[in-house]
Amino acid sequence: MMTRTAPSPSFQLKGHKMLDRRASGFLAAAALGILALGAPGRSSAQEETAGAPVESPVAPVEVAPVPPAVAPADIAADALVEAAFSTGRETQPVDVSGFADFDASRMFFGHDAAFKAFLQENTQFLVGHINVYLSANITEDVRSLVEVRLLYLPNGASKFGGGALSYQSTAAQDSTDFQRTVRWGGIDVERAFLEWAPREWFSLRVGQWLTPYGIWNEDHGSPTFIPTQRPYLLSAELLPDSQTGFEAFGSYSFGALRAGYALTLSNGRGPASETIDFDRNKAVGARLWVESSAIGDLRLGLAGYRGRYTEKNKTLGIADDGTTITVADAIINQYDEQAVWVDLKWEWKDLTAIGEAGYAQRHYTDRGRPALELGGTTFAGTLVADDQRYGSYALVGYRTACFGIMPYLTAGTLRFGTDVPVKDVRYGAVGLNMRVDPRLVLKVQYIAARFTSKPMFGFGKDPISGVDTQVAWAF
Repeated sequence: MMTRTAPSPSFQLKGHKMLDRRASGFLAAAALGILALGAPGRSSAQEETAGAPVESPVAPVEVAPVPPAVAPADIAADALVEAAFSTGRETQPVDVSGFADFDASRMFFGHDAAFKAFLQENTQFLVGHINVYLSANITEDVRSLVEVRLLYLPNGASKFGGGALSYQSTAAQDSTDFQRTVRWGGIDVERAFLEWAPREWFSLRVGQWLTPYGIWNEDHGSPTFIPTQRPYLLSAELLPDSQTGFEAFGSYSFGALRAGYALTLSNGRGPASETIDFDRNKAVGARLWVESSAIGDLRLGLAGYRGRYTEKNKTLGIADDGTTITVADAIINQYDEQAVWVDLKWEWKDLTAIGEAGYAQRHYTDRGRPALELGGTTFAGTLVADDQRYGSYALVGYRTACFGIMPYLTAGTLRFGTDVPVKDVRYGAVGLNMRVDPRLVLKVQYIAARFTSKPMFGFGKDPISGVDTQVAWAF
């Protein structure tokens, strides 16, 4: 029977204390089962005579060796597994961890508010996130991480058209279960990368990774951030949430200070940026941060991004000679963007203070300036204008000794782009964050928002508010 050795250090996400799930126990059980099935059995006659004395010895029978049924090249993988078991070594396990959350929320707004077309005013029970991490240490300095989010979408997704708002249904009849109605969902690959970390001051990731900026983009698990939802500023995506390409990063200590950096090269933002780059302009980005523990834990960060977004089709035709196929790009949407971000986090004893601010510009190309589209309706005679989006927020909380409860206050502002019917919003929220366990958090929050710009089509003329309660857990 295989004995389990001390596991190698698992790939830990910043801010998370996830529970490892090792596959070695299952492998050991499977190995025992195989040995049991492969062991020679004993017939009933053998069992009856097992205790009887043997009258005379029987000469052993020599059996000629049987050649293998397959070539050694075909059993190379099996040979590696057998060698691992025979030497007592354990294959590298895959750690399975993740997080999930459940919310009960209610929105409040005027009876004639235009937001009623898109927001639900009834009390909602919902599962917001089911994120699963698959991580493994491949070698001493090479590791892998895959994060997927399990979605109920596209079931329940809203769509506007023809003057009506409808909700998509994915209901289907399950032919394997007496035609029971099931509603299928989707999978969102949040990140999938391979990381090589030969030195503390230099590591390299290839694949899809979360954009290194701010406080709660990379460390985005709902048990880790204090409010019930990420700040609106992050939802505006002034920088892309994730990118596909290369990321180099590292850190170094200078006495009481520690500094770090990240440099990125990617496909940039796009409708299928994980697998396709529709233009020749690669996106570049950088992040610098410095932290000190002189007075509590203080961390200051700065990030920047520059890239081009391109959405296009290809049109096929026949040349004048009638024998040659022509291919031309039909640009649907194209703009150049650049963004900067600054963040600060200070933790002193039980006090936590956080602040972030971002600014982004979009400049459309002559070929890629689309018609204005609002709420699913396209205004063919009106083109989208270049825009600037920016915002900021601050949060202060204090973790008390009473059941680990943290009262917190947060407030922020956000300037939207030209592709939404509202422009400026200011909001404030008050809430409680109760850390029952490092892996279990309870939250309750009240938030109120007011739109300060001129209403468009009735959007933003009335304030909105809401109450949200959440239980978030890591596993």
